[in-house]
Amino acid sequence: GDRIGRRVAFIGASVVVANFGVATAFVDEPPRSWALFAMRFAVGFGTGGSIPVSTALLSEFCPLQYRGLMLCLLAGGFWVLGEVLSSGVAWACIASRLTWHYFMLICSVPSVLLCILGPMYVPESPRLLVSQGKFEEALDVLKHVAALNGCEAPAGLLPPPPPPQQASATQAGGGGGSSSSCLSLLRDPALRRLSLALWVLWFFINFGYYGTTFLVPFLFQSSASAGSTASGHAVHSAHTINGSVNGSDNRSWSGANGTAAAGPDATSELVAICRDTFVSSLAELPGVLFAVLSSEQQRCGGRRGSMTVFSALTGILLLILGTTSSSMSSTMFLVVISATRCVMMSASTIKHVYTSEAYPTNVRATGLGMAHLFTRIAGMLAPVFANVVYAADATLCIVLFS
Repeated sequence: GDRIGRRVAFIGASVVVANFGVATAFVDEPPRSWALFAMRFAVGFGTGGSIPVSTALLSEFCPLQYRGLMLCLLAGGFWVLGEVLSSGVAWACIASRLTWHYFMLICSVPSVLLCILGPMYVPESPRLLVSQGKFEEALDVLKHVAALNGCEAPAGLLPPPPPPQQASATQAGGGGGSSSSCLSLLRDPALRRLSLALWVLWFFINFGYYGTTFLVPFLFQSSASAGSTASGHAVHSAHTINGSVNGSDNRSWSGANGTAAAGPDATSELVAICRDTFVSSLAELPGVLFAVLSSEQQRCGGRRGSMTVFSALTGILLLILGTTSSSMSSTMFLVVISATRCVMMSASTIKHVYTSEAYPTNVRATGLGMAHLFTRIAGMLAPVFANVVYAADATLCIVLFS
């Protein structure tokens, strides 16, 4: 995105997501096949490219007074909307006894629409063009945007080209052209300190987020088990996780030919899991609102202070959940897990805003991309960690996530 432009990188990544997302629906093998793995790997590859570029593009278009709001809506609001919709689609497909192929096909519709509409409506970042010295192209983009808004771009919007010494200093600090690489984040001392801190931040916030959301269906199952003790809670959950993740039983969403799980009990269990995930995902919507309101207020500590407070609240609520969940009623458990996901989403949303504003223009997409790399690493490790540790000791697992 820093080299070839935000627009080309974003549309290219969207094409990858759309093509391989649709192709997934036509994999005529059980859902543990290498073909399915390859398709979903490609979808993840495209998604990993589109998220940081879209965040950088939006942050460079928004004026300062609206930037926090818009980035929170992008990183938090629409993320939660996608979670809710995908959980709802899974709920509907399983309840209708449709195969997972239909679920994959329906979930690919937004990316296909993006491939069609993106080239027509996604512009290049004028700020990136200016940083690369392409002032005429940047002015053309601004005129096009003004025409779409039914007005004229006023004269004198763009600064004059920087003098040679200033341009050289900009490039040395992680600036344009060939210096916009992953290594450029480590060469400059200021960028290196910033990047290392942000990578640690992104890893641990998302390690807790993905680990907790992975456990939510199993926590709901354990909470609903009448008369379960703390040890029974762990044993029941261990059986559920090992069966669902490792495929040691037949209660998955597909049979040998990709059909819905056999037996009314198995279907009812899967429907309940999707329903509970759908409800708990809704709890993240207020978290986005809290992120918008708090991060824009200096009296709340701004971006960094708000992120710190919400991260601390997440840890406290997870500690409460881990140490007392076996004795909670189902209603109280739902309240605590919903509150946890709410403040967790607040912290996760603000970190997108903070990161996009912390990096200079010419390495913004690279910086966001590297931060997302650590998010993906956390997303891969958290379910494995949860599967191993939660099966042995439920309380210890949740406390460690806190």
